[in-house]
Amino acid sequence: MKPTRDLTQPRPPRLYLGAKAVERRMYDDAAEEWRESEDAAKELDERQRKEEEEEEIRMKRQTYLENGGLCFKARQISIEYC
Repeated sequence: MKPTRDLTQPRPPRLYLGAKAVERRMYDDAAEEWRESEDAAKELDERQRKEEEEEEIRMKRQTYLENGGLCFKARQISIEYC
């Protein structure tokens, strides 16, 4: 004869969807805020780099070729007629 065991009583399932949805929303908000701050930092870095490059080009245009710039001095042309 087999030993008799009590039957397991079923319990209703516990659903944590509400709590998980709140946690997920909080995580998404934090992640979006982090992404926006990263994008803003990258944009600021890019703008500063561009301004530095423009300033460097502006300075090179004002310095002479002999000093490493882009501006050259025209030599005096002497024309001798025979």
